[in-house]
Amino acid sequence: MTQQLHPWQNNEKFRSLDPKKQEMILQLTGHLQGHTITEALPALMEWKTQIDRENIRFTAEENELLTELFTENLSASGQKQYEFIKPFLQSGLSR
Repeated sequence: MTQQLHPWQNNEKFRSLDPKKQEMILQLTGHLQGHTITEALPALMEWKTQIDRENIRFTAEENELLTELFTENLSASGQKQYEFIKPFLQSGLSR
């Protein structure tokens, strides 16, 4: 089965990421698609646990890219929810 290509996958910042980071982002965005932040919270927490376990860290610039990707299709209330949990997600993600 062919995986749908998202427009942001052609983004130069995304394409320049380490392949493992790309894989992790694709995994998470797949879990988030069509869900509110509240509905996706268990997947977000599992994702964070997995990247901690694999010792994957994102730079400040990569964290900004993550924010862009995760909020691009959210409603205004979803974006507010994301801003609330963003510090939790980014703690430990940065190097």
